[in-house]
Amino acid sequence: MNYTIKLYPTFKKQFKHLFKRYKSLSEEESEIGLLYIYDKSERETITDTELTDLLHRNGIL
Repeated sequence: MNYTIKLYPTFKKQFKHLFKRYKSLSEEESEIGLLYIYDKSERETITDTELTDLLHRNGIL
């Protein structure tokens, strides 16, 4: 499977790290969804509680 993500040039630099993570995903799942985007300069990570809440709100758990 090949996937392509296209972004405007102004966003490409911001999401360069996201591209690397996306390319490293395994092909075990047939559907990939975006749960949350945050700026690492404002916030380094999200808590386990926030992640669990996001998964529940998106019907994954």
